[in-house]
Amino acid sequence: MDGPVSEVVGTSIKLYALMTPPAVLSAFISATKEYDRKQKIAVACKTSTAIFIIGVVLYLFGSNLFELFGLSVCVGAALLIMLYVRFELGFDSFHDGDRIYRVESRLYEGATLTDNWATTSFGHAPAMYREIPGIEQYVRVTAQDRGQEVTFGDRQFIEER
Repeated sequence: MDGPVSEVVGTSIKLYALMTPPAVLSAFISATKEYDRKQKIAVACKTSTAIFIIGVVLYLFGSNLFELFGLSVCVGAALLIMLYVRFELGFDSFHDGDRIYRVESRLYEGATLTDNWATTSFGHAPAMYREIPGIEQYVRVTAQDRGQEVTFGDRQFIEER
């Protein structure tokens, strides 16, 4: 039996064998453990039919589908990369950057720098605003949604919002 029908059937059987490795078969067995024999046969027939249809579609239209979706995926990936690069290059360019500063904390043990953080305690911003004449505005960023507690000796301070 040579011809297109035998080729489609042969290709479908090959795809069925490729698409149902032992892991899928064991997953099918464990997923249908509580089914009776009739339900298992129905699920197996639906799965086999779906695989057969996928095999026929891939056999008849596979090269066209791969060409179409291959080009679409490449164009989509290129657009995503261009958007990412544009975002990275334009990050924070919407501000007047020559007037924005970040205050950092550098912690030393003796002459050795132990920590370099882009953070300070909560009291720095208002104190710098009061004491340094060129500061127009300030903002503090925190991941906490409650007042910060500062303890010094037996004294405790909680910043109110």
